[in-house]
Amino acid sequence: MDYKGFTSEDFAKDSFFIRWVKGETEAAWFWTSFMKEHPEQRTAIEQARKIMTSIAIKNDELPKESFDSMRTQLIMNIRVQKESAKENKAIQKVKNSQKIWLAAAVFALLIISSILYNAAPLKQLEILKNQRASRIMEKRVNPKGQKSTLLLSDGTKIWLNADSKLTYAKNFGASATREVFLQGEAFFEVAHDATKPFIVHTSELDIRVLGTSFNVKSYNEDKKIETTLLEGQVKISKANESPDDASLILAPNQKAIFQKATKVMDVEQIQAERSSAWRQDKLVFDETTYGEVITQLERWYDVKITFEGEGDLQCKLTASIENETLEEVLNLLALSHKISYTISGNNIYIKGTLCQ
Repeated sequence: MDYKGFTSEDFAKDSFFIRWVKGETEAAWFWTSFMKEHPEQRTAIEQARKIMTSIAIKNDELPKESFDSMRTQLIMNIRVQKESAKENKAIQKVKNSQKIWLAAAVFALLIISSILYNAAPLKQLEILKNQRASRIMEKRVNPKGQKSTLLLSDGTKIWLNADSKLTYAKNFGASATREVFLQGEAFFEVAHDATKPFIVHTSELDIRVLGTSFNVKSYNEDKKIETTLLEGQVKISKANESPDDASLILAPNQKAIFQKATKVMDVEQIQAERSSAWRQDKLVFDETTYGEVITQLERWYDVKITFEGEGDLQCKLTASIENETLEEVLNLLALSHKISYTISGNNIYIKGTLCQ
């Protein structure tokens, strides 16, 4: 692996680096030598170590999905802090420039000239203030059982699914890009702006567009990330890749499926509207494994489902559910298979045989 061009975020996502931070001696010799040979990377490495040590846990002390979620959130926070620090420095530079201009104007008593000279720095300061305001990050968090919609400052409309979180700028202002961070599932109708690409960051992928409609499903606990395009065009790259090196450009009615374990991405031709039917309170299962069905029902109805029966949860279901109660859905499953269920508060217990 060529680490010479890595950023702190890249290091924090690298498994070999993580093993070193967690104390594995077999990795220590490499990183010690690497820092000696590449002192210019020391700052990025130290920043990445802060990300990992801030979590202060081992993999066997917390489920992997929780570990990944915490690491992703820390990386997001560091990105925002870096941008804020740059803008604070720039604002201070403009303020100092103003003082110099004002002092010269008073000393020379050139009132008209002072107005002209100060106009440019004041305008620059206003632009920088707008840029800083655009970096004020807000969050929308939906618990299980709840969906919501929001309208961003650029006119982009977003539907956020249950058990999902979106981090976004309050105002994109003079920023060169429009960037949001997603954990969970969302549907985007992006307002077209050729000068400002819209970028959705997930735990492992970046999705870049100019103006289009698409669905992204990226739950930390899921084994895959799905991007489905309805209209326009999207470019998908891994989080540590340059967008110019993106390996995939989606066309309408295509779904990109990225397997987290293998880092392999496949493309399927589908009816894209079905993937975002949840916006109209529809659950569409199209050859969906029962393991995934159970997970979606848990998010949709805010319950915990325990399967105590027989059969393979990898067997598949094709069905469309619209505005049904949880009990109606369970009755549908009971009619299709030899199962029974018990409801106890938010806990559902299913017994019987699936797919046999």
